[in-house]
Amino acid sequence: MLFAFPVFQDDKNWLNSTLVDVLRAGMHAIDEGEAPVVWPDCLPDHLRPILRNRSGLRNRIADFWPAYQALDADQKLRLRQAIDDQTNLPDIFGLPRNCETIVGLPDPVVEAAGQLFDFAFKQLKTLKLDGECIRDIQYKAIYDQLQEKICPFCGLNHFRAPGAPRHALDHYLPASRYTFAGSDFRNLVPCCHECNSDFKMDQDLLFRDDGTRRQCSDPYMGPVYTVSLQGSRLFEGETVNRHRVPLWVIEFVGGPVAHAQTWDEVYKVKERFVRDILNVCFIPWVEDFARYYVQHFGKADEVDEVYHSLPDYIAGLGLDHLRERAFLKTEVLRLIYNSCNGGENAEAARIWLWEFVEYGVT
Repeated sequence: MLFAFPVFQDDKNWLNSTLVDVLRAGMHAIDEGEAPVVWPDCLPDHLRPILRNRSGLRNRIADFWPAYQALDADQKLRLRQAIDDQTNLPDIFGLPRNCETIVGLPDPVVEAAGQLFDFAFKQLKTLKLDGECIRDIQYKAIYDQLQEKICPFCGLNHFRAPGAPRHALDHYLPASRYTFAGSDFRNLVPCCHECNSDFKMDQDLLFRDDGTRRQCSDPYMGPVYTVSLQGSRLFEGETVNRHRVPLWVIEFVGGPVAHAQTWDEVYKVKERFVRDILNVCFIPWVEDFARYYVQHFGKADEVDEVYHSLPDYIAGLGLDHLRERAFLKTEVLRLIYNSCNGGENAEAARIWLWEFVEYGVT
């Protein structure tokens, strides 16, 4: 991720943990040969006025008990482990140990748990505090604190302002496998439509398709990364609109390699950067610099004068950081500067850049 979201207030992230506590208490009662405490007495006193009339929650919890009671001892143990693991957020994102899913347990308990937490997730749109639904409170709290109103998973798409049609609230760990985190805001993150619907979809952040465990960034804590293009090679990539672009080498800097690998595997970040931005914008970004140079200095008398002005131009772009993809543009121009400043193709790079100033700007 390019940045982490501010953590949503714990005092407003209570629905998921409340339901989990109700399930744990009821399962313990069943295992002791007793009946679970009935609704709404099973709820904490301060939440009964808010939830007591939510018959959908009451009915779905009641449907869970016979499904749990029908499990054998090993299945009950596995279900309890799934609850413990899936509610161990954010620690589970980075731990190498297993995280039990609900997949493979008997259909009745999978269906009962899925319906309960799917219904709870939908309640986030209707449960209100001071007249505003919790889902909107969470989104506004995040949006207001973001310096750049863009998706941190790709850095390419903007978030809509509060009050506009909402972006999807993505289950970072998919609810089909990690059901017991289905309405926990620590597992629910704003995400642009492209990242959510075109790339991540229902992928598992914790396990690859072959079953191997992987680690991922906590969307609310990080780690976060900067993007480096400095291993790229000028003049060695493909031809785009009659110009040869660099052979792009993208590295993520600033955090564990394993987390960055998962980020790229799921969201196809490097592929999207190359296809949608770097190949398309490389020449226009060079032309932007050439116009800047001519406007400030006129035509260059010496070839080296042009590339020597790149650091000041790059420093100005760095002030924008993530805005308008400046994090990629600065890296592109830094690559050009480094190519001009040394290496076997340095002279060719300097002449190439000078020609944009001399012949490419009218």
